[in-house]
Amino acid sequence: WKAAKEELRAEEEEEEDAYGSLEKKRQREIEEWRANQVATGAAKDNANFQPLGGDWRERVKKRKKVETTAEETRRTSPKDEAKRKPDLVGLAKGLPSGWQAYWDESSKQVYYGNVLTSETTWTRPKV
Repeated sequence: WKAAKEELRAEEEEEEDAYGSLEKKRQREIEEWRANQVATGAAKDNANFQPLGGDWRERVKKRKKVETTAEETRRTSPKDEAKRKPDLVGLAKGLPSGWQAYWDESSKQVYYGNVLTSETTWTRPKV
């Protein structure tokens, strides 16, 4: 078993050495190609050679801020404003005797109730 293990280890080392030399060769070819592109001026139109415009993290922060602001604006839209509790005292003015305006939390709507007869309605009672 010892001889088999040593043989296997030697093969693995050869593979690693072959991979390392192949990687070095690729890197050398890439550097030669890059130098040739820069020297001939072909790199001018290649986006891979252009410097990055600013820090990408700043662009992400700005985009996230815009999205957050848009989300907050959407959440507080006029539709939501209408669902907030209205001025019940103001709504009760001009109602017939015994009627009051109430707020229904579940439906987010105003309803009217008569404190004398215990009658309730969604429509505003007329004088």
